[in-house]
Amino acid sequence: MPVQMHQLLDLTVYQKIRSIDPTAKIAGLNYRWYDSTVYKNWLIFCKNNDCLPDIVTWHELQNSFFSGWYSFVSDYRSIEASIGISPRPISINEYGRHGNVDLGIPGQMIQWITRFENSKVDACRAYWTPAGDLNQLVTENNKANGDWWLYKWYGELTGNTVTVTPPTQNGSLQGICALDSSKKQARVLFGGSSGNTDIVIKGFGSAPYFGNSVHVMVWGVDKTELLSSFGNYAASSGPYHKQEGDYTISNGQITVTVNGINAQSAYFMIITPNKDLSPANIPGRYEAEYATLSGQAILGDVETNYSGTGYAQGFGGTNNAAVTYVISVPKDGYYNVKLRYSAGPYPGAPATRYVQMKINDVFLKNVQCNQTANWSTWADANTTVFLQGGINRITFSAYTSDESDCVNQDYIDVAPGSGVITSYEAEASGNTLTGTAVPSADSAASGGYVVGWIGNGSGNTLQFNNVNVPAAGRYRMVVRYANFEYTHDNEFQIVNRKADITVNGVLQKSGIYFRNTYGWNNYYTTVIDLNLNAGNNTIKFSNSSAFAPNIDKITIAAFEGSGGSTGIISGETYVLINRNSGKVLDVNGASTSDGANVVQWTYHGDNNQLWDIVDLGNGYYKLLNVNSGKALDVNGGSTADGGNVIQWTYADGYNQQWQLASP
Repeated sequence: MPVQMHQLLDLTVYQKIRSIDPTAKIAGLNYRWYDSTVYKNWLIFCKNNDCLPDIVTWHELQNSFFSGWYSFVSDYRSIEASIGISPRPISINEYGRHGNVDLGIPGQMIQWITRFENSKVDACRAYWTPAGDLNQLVTENNKANGDWWLYKWYGELTGNTVTVTPPTQNGSLQGICALDSSKKQARVLFGGSSGNTDIVIKGFGSAPYFGNSVHVMVWGVDKTELLSSFGNYAASSGPYHKQEGDYTISNGQITVTVNGINAQSAYFMIITPNKDLSPANIPGRYEAEYATLSGQAILGDVETNYSGTGYAQGFGGTNNAAVTYVISVPKDGYYNVKLRYSAGPYPGAPATRYVQMKINDVFLKNVQCNQTANWSTWADANTTVFLQGGINRITFSAYTSDESDCVNQDYIDVAPGSGVITSYEAEASGNTLTGTAVPSADSAASGGYVVGWIGNGSGNTLQFNNVNVPAAGRYRMVVRYANFEYTHDNEFQIVNRKADITVNGVLQKSGIYFRNTYGWNNYYTTVIDLNLNAGNNTIKFSNSSAFAPNIDKITIAAFEGSGGSTGIISGETYVLINRNSGKVLDVNGASTSDGANVVQWTYHGDNNQLWDIVDLGNGYYKLLNVNSGKALDVNGGSTADGGNVIQWTYADGYNQQWQLASP
């Protein structure tokens, strides 16, 4: 398009927008790269025709960005000055090169972020990859790659940025630093080069609250494996502890040597006054002083016996104080969450106090925190909760208008826990399939089959029957599924299929999305909360207007576990121990014959005392003896007290199916 026509079109569009909304923000010129001549001529035209943009935009998608960015911005600002217009905000509305060389790689993206931050411009990641992955930041449901953690750290910079001087302005090693006097913290993001580097921090003389020495924590996050040409990276296990130590301030500065850094990784340094009482390098520990504090919650370090460099306080006299811990867990399952707190004397505060616990902004319970002798005495409050694999937010907050929630928080520990989980296979004979819904063989499915062709009509449904729970309440349903639908013969234009979920004949969830799994034999899980009745329930998947995902199985777990029962993994081998006698279930004489008696016996470790517990997908299990391969069986199908228990070749009889439940 000729330049003059392009300018007239811009003028026409500008005037039309202004006629509709005089206050609308208008941006342009939005070129694929910065072109000095084009932008100068365009701005002159806009000035002369009263159509200057509110925001100036262009893309940065080329190799020249790394060496040319600062000169591009300088040139643009000189154009504004030369033609007499006020400085416009700049927005780079696409950045990052094509071909999986930048996006998804923390050590690359820190170089982009640093340049934009130094120039105080806005910028948007480029959209090169399949829809729905936040431009190469997220992977599976609830999971993210290493690049996501870089942006999380970036979002946690508070206070004011301070000057960072890299070895060379356009070199690969880059960094951003922010100082927050209210937190008494400095935070540094850096990366992009390999080897060893010295980070020199100056200016402590103007921040006397740091004292004479500081404590420095350094975390790292790595690039994860590129799984396919789609640009989807494997999920990150989260940041790791790189190093920590105390540093004496000399002449207003310290030098932190960081060895063995990786060019594709990013690093996060937090500098605090040297108040640490114990190292923070404990797996599964999340310190309150590094968490997100909101409302009236503030950092404290006056009391003693805390972990790390401080704690969160400010819960007295308010119902608006919270600490949110962002954690990462490897898989769906039960986890023990231990809150370390203090609850010393406080006017109006009772001996028994409570803080509200939320998981991903969903209320779980009020956690009891008994009074401690003083504010330097710490205690633990334990909760076992079922978490979705990946990233979760755990919040403990004040919530009452009195002082019954007045506690300080030191940290939380998150560790694998236990609880009863029950799986139900989609293809199980006890389920109801209607219309086109049909099982098909798939070796990647948990039971060798998956149910597909659900939806695309109200009559095509999959209903799980006899989903049994011990008590009415809220449960977490883990759905294992596959979905590789896309549009227009373009695998990048993916479809995230939806399903309606009906429980006991009542619609509970409408239009639940199931993220694309990039393969019909590739399975993800997603967690959906449902309200179930005590006893048997039905759970139906449907979609009247489009196809639902292919369903492999569902797993049901209470949101909060007891922490005392054992989660059963189908196909694993177990020893079954009687609570009264301490003896184990044993096939008498190590027999391999049908009809052999099953007895209790002192454990000696032979295979006749080992049992494979196999989920039947209907809420029940078969128990197969490792020695004989035969199933635990109530002889003759007896329903009487005292009926004999034997082993027998498995025949799918009800007398060979067992339900595992908490006593």
